[in-house]
Amino acid sequence: MRHGIATALAAALLLLHTSTATAQFEPPVLTDVPLHIDSGELRSSNVNRSAVFSKLLHVPGAATMRLHFADLKFGQATGDVLETELRITALHDGAQQILNVESARQWGWSSAWFNGDTVHVELIADASASPSRIRIDSATVALAQPETDGSRTICGADDDRLLSTDPRVGRVISNGCTAWLINDANHCLLSAGHCTGSGFDVIEFNYPISNTQGIWQHAHPDDQYVIDPASLQAVNGGTGNDWAYFGCFANPQTTLTPYEAQGAAFTLAAIAPPGDERTIRITGNGTTNAMVPLEFYRAQKTHTGELIASVGSTLSYDVDTTGGNSGSPVIDETTGEAIGIHTHGGCTSNGGANVGTASINAGLLTALANPLGVCAPPIPTLEFTFPGGVPTLLNPAGDSITVQVVGLFGGTLDAGSVVLQFDSGTGFTALPMVQIGANLFQANTPPLPCGTVASLYVSGSVVSKEKGSMTITEPATAPAQVIKATAAQFLDTAFADNGEVDLGWSVVNVLPLDGGAWDRGVPAGGGDRGDPRIDFDGSGSCWLTENANGDSDIDGGPTRLISPLIDLSSFDDPILNYARWFFTDTPGGGFEFDHMEIELSDDSGQSWQPVDFISQPTQWVEKSIRVADFVSLTPTVQLRFSAVDAATPSIVECGVDAIRIFDVECTPPTLGDVNLDGAINVFDLLIVLNNWGNCDAPCPPSCQADITNALGTGTDCTVDAFDLLLLLSNWGG
Repeated sequence: MRHGIATALAAALLLLHTSTATAQFEPPVLTDVPLHIDSGELRSSNVNRSAVFSKLLHVPGAATMRLHFADLKFGQATGDVLETELRITALHDGAQQILNVESARQWGWSSAWFNGDTVHVELIADASASPSRIRIDSATVALAQPETDGSRTICGADDDRLLSTDPRVGRVISNGCTAWLINDANHCLLSAGHCTGSGFDVIEFNYPISNTQGIWQHAHPDDQYVIDPASLQAVNGGTGNDWAYFGCFANPQTTLTPYEAQGAAFTLAAIAPPGDERTIRITGNGTTNAMVPLEFYRAQKTHTGELIASVGSTLSYDVDTTGGNSGSPVIDETTGEAIGIHTHGGCTSNGGANVGTASINAGLLTALANPLGVCAPPIPTLEFTFPGGVPTLLNPAGDSITVQVVGLFGGTLDAGSVVLQFDSGTGFTALPMVQIGANLFQANTPPLPCGTVASLYVSGSVVSKEKGSMTITEPATAPAQVIKATAAQFLDTAFADNGEVDLGWSVVNVLPLDGGAWDRGVPAGGGDRGDPRIDFDGSGSCWLTENANGDSDIDGGPTRLISPLIDLSSFDDPILNYARWFFTDTPGGGFEFDHMEIELSDDSGQSWQPVDFISQPTQWVEKSIRVADFVSLTPTVQLRFSAVDAATPSIVECGVDAIRIFDVECTPPTLGDVNLDGAINVFDLLIVLNNWGNCDAPCPPSCQADITNALGTGTDCTVDAFDLLLLLSNWGG
């Protein structure tokens, strides 16, 4: 050990040592083993939730393994059921990971790391779920022997490191580097910049020591966390400027973040201490050789020594480290604070020093002040909902619209900012919304000529200390996307489809189509390749092109979605409403480019009239079209949505939702004509009696048997004697 080194001499030695220091980066030996496993599309044949795919996967000679998926399709189910899951279990120790579509996406379509050479892979699905599929193309394995330690930097004759279990310190699995939790806003992590790069994706905590053969063992998947790539900020600039700042997603099983699970984090020193020979500690996951037991290999170990020098943002010290210690915290034993990140080795049995980047590094401080991804403070948000349902019908004499604030997070609501933006054809006007209850707001719409189609959306501000004031709208993309409401006594609906049930559509694929055919379900792609992240109307499902994650867009085509026959022969002037989604990464301007086309037919599909054409990317857009402008109102009207990938290569994704064809009725129905068939008779009476009591439907605006409410003469939302008297007084119609 050194004693009495003058500050000036320490600085000189630091410059000498850092000139010969090498990054302590010694990644483990990992091998990619190709696999060719394809379940094909499967669905449950049982009445209960069960495994639709089950396979033991064995990789001879593997000490540990991680699976990589070429395709994962999680079947979607309707109703109150559990989602489809992928379950992987290691036979070696019983460790298990369960992934759903969201966590599988976060994990980069790969699994956690498992110990041993055999895992059991299962797809678990509900009996009502749509088909699922798994394709495994490879596994990354660690060979059943430790790699050679070629860059030991022990500050003396012996490796004096001892096993430790600091809960704040983790291990980067792909390269063995060290990372550790800090007390920033969201308790993210620090490591060395030169540890980042390809494969820097999974951190584990609470990992065991290696086995008696020196083969490192992984933590249970509950203690493994995938790095959020959007959060990573790093510099690999050599000694004194080598750092990485990042965060991890919550664990898919425990739903805990690393800090929530570990319960401890380091405090960073705001001032770099002088090089005054104070005692410091380094805890990390260095490699070993025959000097110490094989179980110490890449296990968490710790050692103390002297801080030799501190110049600028560079630290030097005589603490034992080896490859794999890169990224370790440099801890001041006096204060317990982390004063830097260990990055480079320079110690030898003949002297020298190991080197780290101080916590006062200017670039690191800038990154800490501007966190990204999961490290950033939560963005304040809220959601507006309509307790009586989304308003699609307005009373021409004036109506009231009520919204409720839910999901308020990360801030406080500015109640005075809540307004209804309303446009009846002359531009948007802000109508104040009066608070009428806990998180309930209401606005009154002006009188409108019957048949007027109005556009509306709600906006309000949420305020937070970190983000200031942010305006939230419903719909979220307003005013690009708005709610359409028609001023009318009632709407006579010929056809309505929100995507939740297949109403008899057909899909016709025109060659050459290699993939991306129309499909129905809850969007599964996550929006990462131009596909919709959610449906348009909030019901859950919609029609979209091949509902699967990954490379599932349209290739070739067109693929055509054709409605069942719709009888419009008794309708006066029906309106077609629909919401469409179109994405292409090679936009053009005509049929020779990627496009989507909407057509109508009045002769069972013998001929088609184009009504809408899209070749430029858009998110959800709602359209209204007067049907009689394009086709005759026959009993055999059909609707067709065609999507085609005409450019090679390109990504094309399409979606359709909230399809309705209806007539606007401006003559109020006779009181008591509940089923609107033009007569008041026993059929209307049966509807009233069968619904006696409180309305099951949202009220207002709709409850078929509540005659007083449905016709605007009352808002009691109850089927009672008043409704019965109105019906009987007009018996016969």
